[in-house]
Parts: sequence; C-alpha cells; structure tokens
Amino acid sequence: KYEDEKLEVIRKFSGLTTISTICQFCSRQFNLLDENIHIYVSGQHIENRAIQLEHLTKKDELTLDLVTCYKIPGMMVNQQLKQLAQSKIEFEDYIKSQQGQNMIKKYSNLYPEIKKFTDDMEKLRKMFLAAHEFKDDEDEQRVGITAQMLFDKEKFEQLLMKHPQVIQQLQLTGSVEEMQEQCLDKLFLDKIETNFELEMKIASNDDFLWDQYMSQPEFSKVVEYAQRLKIDNIREYAQKINIAQDQLGLFRVLFGSKIWGQYRFVKMLNDYYDRLARIFGSEALLNATEELQNPERLRYALMKLMSSESVQSATLEAVICFIDSDLWEEYCQTEKMKIQLEASQKTASTYKEMLNGHQIDSQIRQSLVNMAPIYNQQQFEEYLKKRDQQFVELLEGKFLVQKYESEPEKLRILLLKYTMMNNSGEVEMINRRFKLFEEIKEENGVENEKLLLNLIWKHDSDVDAIVSELYE
Repeated sequence: KYEDEKLEVIRKFSGLTTISTICQFCSRQFNLLDENIHIYVSGQHIENRAIQLEHLTKKDELTLDLVTCYKIPGMMVNQQLKQLAQSKIEFEDYIKSQQGQNMIKKYSNLYPEIKKFTDDMEKLRKMFLAAHEFKDDEDEQRVGITAQMLFDKEKFEQLLMKHPQVIQQLQLTGSVEEMQEQCLDKLFLDKIETNFELEMKIASNDDFLWDQYMSQPEFSKVVEYAQRLKIDNIREYAQKINIAQDQLGLFRVLFGSKIWGQYRFVKMLNDYYDRLARIFGSEALLNATEELQNPERLRYALMKLMSSESVQSATLEAVICFIDSDLWEEYCQTEKMKIQLEASQKTASTYKEMLNGHQIDSQIRQSLVNMAPIYNQQQFEEYLKKRDQQFVELLEGKFLVQKYESEPEKLRILLLKYTMMNNSGEVEMINRRFKLFEEIKEENGVENEKLLLNLIWKHDSDVDAIVSELYE
C-alpha cells in the first residue's frame, strides 16, 4: 500500500540480492527518495541495508515502509516561489505559464530529484513549500558552472576560490574532491545525453559479461542499432567505440576511484544503482551483473576501460604495500592483483611506476587513524586479533592482515608510515625518517610515538632539535 493506493509490483530477486537493491527498486518504482524508505524485518526497524535475502529465514517478514517526504536536501527557492507554493491554485497557474516552465527547468537542473515529479503539480508544490527560502538578491549571485569546470579539479578549485558563495548556495561540504562530486550529482548528472554505447563498450571488455548482456531485453536496441549501421560483428564494433568525454568524464569523477577495490565496488553498485544506470544508458549491465552473481566481471570490464583512458587509482592495501619493494612484489602475485594487472594491461613494475606520486586520500587516512589504535603496540595487537571486518574493508583486502598475523608490529609500522605520507613519491624519505624514529625511540625510551613522529617532521630530521624539544 502506498499513499492510500493499492499497488502490486512483481519482481524476482535472488538470494544474494541485498535489501539495499530492493530499496532502490522501490525508489524507482514509486518515484521516492531512497531516504524515505524505512525497513522492518519481522516488525523490527533495521538500518543495515547490506543484508542479503538468503540470510533471512522463511519466518522473517520483510516490510518496506514507504514514507512520503517532500524536502529535497539543499534545495533553496526565492521568496516569490515560497509564497506561490502556499496556494495550490496560484502555484498550478504559474507552473502552466511559460515563465513557470522555464523555472521548473532551471530547478530541475539544480536539483535532479525534481525531475521525477515534473508531471505531479501537488508534489512539486509541496517540494517548493518545504524548501529553504533565500532573499531575491542572493539569487542574482548564482554562478554558472560548466562541465569543463566540474570535470577538472584545478578549474573547479579556482571556481570555488573566485565564487565562494557556490559552497553555501549548493550546500557543499568536505574536501575539494567531495564538493566536486556533490556538484556533479546536483548540477550535471541529468544533463548527460546517455545512450547504450558506453554500456556496450564496458560489456565488450569481458566474455562472461558480454554473453549475459546479450540476454538482456535492452540488447534488442543494440541489435536494431547495428542493423541500421550494417554492423556484422557487434562486439568487435563495441570494442572500438570512442566514448564521449563528458559521459566518461562524469563516470571518472564520480566513480573512477571506486572500481579498484572489491569492497568499495560492491558498495558502489548497491548505493548508486540509479546514478550508474543513467550514466551507462540503461539497467542492462547492472541486471546482467546481478544474474551472473559475480560483480568481479563488471569490475574487470570497468578497470579495463579506465586503464585504456589512463585513469588509474589504487586500494589502500596496494598503497601500503608500495612502501616496501619486497612486499609489493609479493602482493602482485596474489590472484586479485593478477586480475587487476591484466585489466590494466600493466606489469608489476609498470603499475608501480604509475603509483609513484599517487596522492594519499586524506579521508581514508583519517578513517584508518580513527579505526585502528596504531600509536599503541599492545592495543593494536589486540585489535588485530579481532579481525575487524571494517578494517579489512578499509584496506580493501585481507592480504596484509593474513601476512602479518604473527608479526603485528611490522604491520603497525607500515600503517604509521602510510599516515605520514602525502603522496607515494615520498616513500624513500618516509623510510629514512622512520629509521631515525626507531633509533631515537630506542635510545631515549620514548613512549609517545605520535609526538616523536611530529617532531621528526617538524625539525626535518634534525636529531639535536628533536631530542631537545622531547625533553622540554
């Protein structure tokens, strides 16, 4: 039952389907924001959407409570629109006018969520009524933002410095990279003219994925397209397609860093289903992936695409292994790295060259510091014994945890080295300073490791200055 109207929707889900996927299906089916779906299992409200259906017993009853909410996050309207929204008749008359249609188009570009409801006057009215009100003179200060500004980090940073009011107007938060993602989501995602060429290109990169993709109903459009162009070998054609830079650029900025680790990739599929479907052109790739019950095929295909476009990233585990050359060689022999190297069309040494200078993600670094007690040897050893799943997911793998199970101190020092890096090009300097760290710590019986590390960096390895301030 939804808004006093009885609706029946039939859809089959596999046991590996997560509750998050079902929520996204309901969100699309009923034009709801995802945050308006409340989940209950046998009457008990739950927050964990990663639960798979196979983990529910036959006695469990899964209930999704669809709650109508008209407040769009960050939406701002001027005083005139706010007043119009208070009257149902006046608002409808205004929307029907040419000026009203232009206004809706403008706000749909700013807040893509509105596009779902452009044919529903009453829901639109309630959205404008629930929006934050700003003064008319603030509206005149709105800044035009182009795709070029959004896809280029330096240009976007310059935009924020020149027009800082953009941050407040669009309710942006976090780092420059995070604000860049938020801007793309709010201002640009629905402007992209998607077609099935991107999903064709991605699917063509993997044999298993291509076979499953061909079985999707949407593939009939691809066949018609091929017939019109008199294409004999569709897959061969797909592999040679040059993807429009705006469409590929949008995927690169929003999701380029999320495909290199298995945990982040699966989370991406669950959290951004609608967004991915719009960028790809349809749900065909996502449905094919679900039917294969192996997201690694899609991940492999995307890594191959991103590598061909010179877009590279790395997991936290890979960056930490990069610190030690012997460890890196061993890590590259793991099955998952062999797959990644194959997809990237690189050897262990050429991939390492690509990683040289890799910028450290400050958010991930802070998450590591908050999660693991790396400044206390005993506490870290106890923490590691628990095999915290969150820690493994942050690393994007179990390689380091398993390798140093009996030597946790070596792993702790590696993690400390990582937290002191700004980019992977500093490895030689990091290793040199940590050798000094071990010497001063042992000779002076230093217990406060964090303080000692900060002093080594502060005094640029000047031993006398470091020791002098230590004893102060």
